Amino acid sequence: PLSFAVSASANWQIAEKFPESESHRGDSAYAPNSPMSIQTVNQFLISLKNAQKAGQKMTHVPYTAMTHDIAQSLKREGYIKSIEKKGKRVRKSLMIELQSPDAGAKTIENVRFFSTPGRKQYAQCDAIRPSRYGGAVILSTSKGIMSGREAKKARSGGLLIAEIW
Repeated sequence: PLSFAVSASANWQIAEKFPESESHRGDSAYAPNSPMSIQTVNQFLISLKNAQKAGQKMTHVPYTAMTHDIAQSLKREGYIKSIEKKGKRVRKSLMIELQSPDAGAKTIENVRFFSTPGRKQYAQCDAIRPSRYGGAVILSTSKGIMSGREAKKARSGGLLIAEIW
């Protein structure tokens, strides 16, 4: 019983000296280094690609802060027409309107993933190259989720997520 009291007080003192070491609930949903968020993003991008190939104009995907930011980045790049958040709390989803290929707009033909749950790939701003296929590169930077073009303009490197064309 005495050893438990000593270890509990030692943990309390460490937490008091280093408050950033405390784990906070919900923060891991946006941490780009967590394996769960990489898988969520990969599923999100694949579902967008499949919806585009199936000729759907709208698609629903589960909401996370990271998928919302990636969708906004894709909207700025011209791959998505509109984004709408639906639902409350646990049942939140994104309703995404895709560009139609008839209009000559950019469409999602394919996706290549740079980072996987087992391998993270980072790039400095000078090492970010444009997509080989004329598409967009998506990065998670300290300034948020950006396309490769926006990251070069902001002089910010980060975690390479995917290439979309």
